[in-house]
Amino acid sequence: MVDLHTHILFRFDDGPKTESDSIALIKEMVSGGVTDIASTSHFYSAHMSMEVFAERRQRRREALDKLLAESDVSVNIYNAAEVNIDRLILNNDNIKPLTYEGTSYILLEIPLNADDLDENLDLIEKISSYYNVKPIIAHVERYDLPKNLLRLRNMGCLVQIDANCLLGGRRARTFALNAVKDELVDIVASDCHDVALRRPNLREAYEVIEKKISSEAVERLKENAESILAKK
Repeated sequence: MVDLHTHILFRFDDGPKTESDSIALIKEMVSGGVTDIASTSHFYSAHMSMEVFAERRQRRREALDKLLAESDVSVNIYNAAEVNIDRLILNNDNIKPLTYEGTSYILLEIPLNADDLDENLDLIEKISSYYNVKPIIAHVERYDLPKNLLRLRNMGCLVQIDANCLLGGRRARTFALNAVKDELVDIVASDCHDVALRRPNLREAYEVIEKKISSEAVERLKENAESILAKK
């Protein structure tokens, strides 16, 4: 399986706190059947420049790669970012360091405190056209987006839900299953941060989809995730 939304870098954002926490998280992902991981640490334009973010991320990746080799853990990891949407992004000449490594896809997060959804959707269109990138909208179940999923798709965006919404409360689960059934969801990802509260649970989510919808739905979602990283 491919997991396109994860927080695996230690002491980098709100993911693992220590080196051993990162290794434990990745080991659990691998034992659950994940072979390819996109490392999507949070990026906020207001907090640091894209260049500083990329440099710090690379240092963490190099340290993590060394630890994984010492721990005999075999997995493919790709650099990416979970990019908080704001107008400051448009100040960059390009945003290639924020895309999924080697691709034109980018994971965008609508701010939870966003007052104007239309304004954010307009900004997504600007980012997409100005930088010629293909947006993936993160964890859409968190927002007032059910009626806007088709709009996002018509804008050329891909839609991602977190695995947790298929495993949690009735309202989120119903929304997620209906959206998957109607093929308004392109990607399921774990958005994992640790092995306790926000653990990797991609396989469990796929099992729910297979039971409630179909194995064909699972295969479609898996193939979508694989295709993102394959388009280099």
